[in-house]
Amino acid sequence: MIFKKTKYWVIVLSLPFLVSCAQKVNLANYQKMTADNQMASHTLPAHVLKESKAKLAILPPSSMTNLYPQCNLSNSAQESLVTTIAKIGGLDIVERSQIQSFMQETKFQASISGDIDMQKFQKIASDIDYVMVGSVASAGVNATFSEGRRWKDDKGQQRYSPPTCAEQGKVKITYRLVSPSGNILKVFDMDGQKSSSGEVRYSSDCHVKNPCGALGEAIYRAVDDNLENFFEAFPSYGYIYKTLTNPKNPKERLAFISLGTSNNIKAGDKVDLIKFSQEKNPVTGKDMTNSDIISECTVLENDLQDKRSICMIAEEAADKVSVKHAVKTKVNSNVFRSLQKGGRMLF
Repeated sequence: MIFKKTKYWVIVLSLPFLVSCAQKVNLANYQKMTADNQMASHTLPAHVLKESKAKLAILPPSSMTNLYPQCNLSNSAQESLVTTIAKIGGLDIVERSQIQSFMQETKFQASISGDIDMQKFQKIASDIDYVMVGSVASAGVNATFSEGRRWKDDKGQQRYSPPTCAEQGKVKITYRLVSPSGNILKVFDMDGQKSSSGEVRYSSDCHVKNPCGALGEAIYRAVDDNLENFFEAFPSYGYIYKTLTNPKNPKERLAFISLGTSNNIKAGDKVDLIKFSQEKNPVTGKDMTNSDIISECTVLENDLQDKRSICMIAEEAADKVSVKHAVKTKVNSNVFRSLQKGGRMLF
């Protein structure tokens, strides 16, 4: 009974903490002040204004050596990538049926080289912003037998460890993120392994019982371990469309942003506030867009809105932030941590 009572009181004492995490913003404490009538002078890039997500085609990786054909590693890698990157919320992933059509028209063959004809790509995939192509560079499984042994512990007690068999599957996958013009924007080198161990009676019993299962799990881990890199490569962008200030404390300001549940934004997340500037490339004479991070903004709530959240501007930047400044998701936010729990700059 004592144990049950203690457990009960721990739960009760934890409730205030949980309630505080879900606390709503009392908008009655804020109003429109002089600073809230100001608008950033910069020009927002088209992709920010449109609030549109980039469209990404993920092709099955090639395998020059046709590693473990019975396991269809190419398909496993593609599915793992699609599932993992889809969690981020900053992209539209091209459906499998469209991918198959694209592969047929470009005569793409994953089992041969993984290269694509970028001229054909531009003609038939005008609505696709990026394509990911790659290869399963290596894959293998092995089993290691360890003899049983006897020994005495510190108290002189006789101990025995039975023979064991350690199974391992390892893969290495490389993917390239390519633009329609053929430029390689980023390279993802992914290594993963799956290890397990169990008791056996004889060395002859030690072998990899399910090589496809071990390699499939190794692929999943290789991709999942790179979730942070994907998150950095594919952030969600939005902008501030309204600000409010606490008249009793001008340093306490709220920003209403155009990111919400469709971008996996949750209370407690931190987003970057950004301003843009233009300058000419002295060599080419072309205009370049530079971005500078002004500050962080902590999301307070989103009311389950698809494209709306409210965040608290950091006090040290309260007088630097205004309507029309851009917003970008951060890799160290709760979004990333929740994605890790769930399954485990281009612009």
